Amino acid sequence: MDSESKLKITNGKEDDIEELTNLLYKTEDYPEDEWGRGERNELIVRLKKLMKRGGTRFYYDNFRVLRLDEEIIGIALSIEGKKLKMKTFLADLFVIKMQKNLKEKIRFVFLTLVYLLDFECFFNEYYLSNIIINEKFRGKGYSEILIEDVLKTAKEKGYLKVSLRANNENLVRFYERLGFKRVNSKSKKLIKKV
Repeated sequence: MDSESKLKITNGKEDDIEELTNLLYKTEDYPEDEWGRGERNELIVRLKKLMKRGGTRFYYDNFRVLRLDEEIIGIALSIEGKKLKMKTFLADLFVIKMQKNLKEKIRFVFLTLVYLLDFECFFNEYYLSNIIINEKFRGKGYSEILIEDVLKTAKEKGYLKVSLRANNENLVRFYERLGFKRVNSKSKKLIKKV
């Protein structure tokens, strides 16, 4: 990075939606469980609409965006634990409305009910939902910069810990190297005190 380049982290902006959508989509192993049935292009359109809806989990302002000059290096989607269920529920209601037929609507209602019974995050935790670095910037420590920003944001908002769920054991080990601890030996949920 030359001396003229500037690294900064901001909340997402409406102008970022195209890139936020493409990056966020890559983080989901089961995108149809997040944004309903459909081809990739349909889910991308749906996600873009969700990002414009204030109050939902995927609203663009919930993203922390790491930029080098004006180029997006990576993103972190993080939400206050006390607001997570409601924001997710509002996003799910919107997704249900966008389903093409009754069978798909019923399927997503079921997924929403299962989610409401799940403890993805407790009220006293700040939740790191998704994080991704643009492929050409990987391996340069930018994930750590975003995670430090999430920890700082959590502390500023009065939270004492940040939680997350890793998708796989490689990610578990990565987060453990950064000081996160598993909630139990079999869980992929990790917590770090701030």
